[in-house]
Formats: sequence, C-alpha cells, structure tokens
Amino acid sequence: MINPNHPILKYALMITTALALTTSCQKGQISITIDQSKVQERVSQEFPQEHDIKGMATLTMKNPQVDLALGDNRIGLITDLELSRKNLPIAIKGNAKTSGTVRYEKKNGTFYMTDVKIENVELPLKLMTQEQKQTIIDHTNALIAGTLKDIPIHTLQTASSKEAANALLKNIEVKDNAIKIVLGLDEGS
Repeated sequence: MINPNHPILKYALMITTALALTTSCQKGQISITIDQSKVQERVSQEFPQEHDIKGMATLTMKNPQVDLALGDNRIGLITDLELSRKNLPIAIKGNAKTSGTVRYEKKNGTFYMTDVKIENVELPLKLMTQEQKQTIIDHTNALIAGTLKDIPIHTLQTASSKEAANALLKNIEVKDNAIKIVLGLDEGS
C-alpha cells in the first residue's frame, strides 16, 4: 500500500500543479501529458538556425512543425530549409522530415528530442553537378542530425517537479498527439 505521506509521493503530486498540465492517476502512478502545442512552442524557440556548409553555402533551418502522431513512440519534425550563397540573390528552398525519441536529462529537468533519424530531405539542386549535389546533401544531413539531436522539447520549471521526475520517472511515451510522462513508486516503497 502506498503511504500518502511518503515525501516522494508529495513531490509527485506537486509536479502536477507546477506543470499545469493534464494528469491522471492510476495504481500509484501519475501520468503527465504534454500536448503538441506546448512542444511546438518550446521547439520553435530554437529556430531559425544558420549553418555554414564548408564555405560553399549557408543552410538556414526554420519554421519547425512538430508531429506527435507519427507513431512508433517517435516525434516527427518537418523543418523548412533554405540554401544560399553570399553574393547570389537566389536561394534554394526545401524541407527536411526527421523523427526522434524523447530523452530526459536529470541535471536540468529537460526533455530532449534525441536518436534523430533523417526521413527525407528535399532540396531542388538542378543547376549543380551530381558531386556538388551529393556534397550538399551529405553536409545537410549531418547538420540536421547534429542540430536536432538535442533539441529541448520541454523543461520542468520548479525544483520540486525536477526532484519528483528524477526520483519517480518510469516511462515516456509519444502517443495520442502528446507526450505522456509516467511517474510512480516501486512496489514496497
């Protein structure tokens, strides 16, 4: 039986209030739901981003669109891409479709997109040689994977919510257009 005065359970209950998110309780566990709009808001703070591609061009990543309905416990992310060169008035526009899983970092109470996979990169590179195209695509893929692998998607705001998550985190799922965080006590606690 769970002791309602157990200090860790008190932290778990405080986390629901501190986060002001949808929660549900079942069998000594608390589920916290972070909806897609909150994830979208947090991810959007990381953009736009500009990256140099070996002096050949500048890759700008902007307008990220989060998709929590992707399935397989993964977060989808579509990002607009713009490839430009100094002294040229035109830019090549496309997009990247990526996906990742969710990782929780105890030291700062932040959930990150990690294990990024490049699903598709669309860049119309019609005026380049095949070798130039491949160089641009390879560098673009590397930049996207490196940039998105630790995108913060949510940060716990209070010390008590971080302590509760650090002590009680059982599972993180991406489903039903939301991220579901499950906190609970081990049997016999």
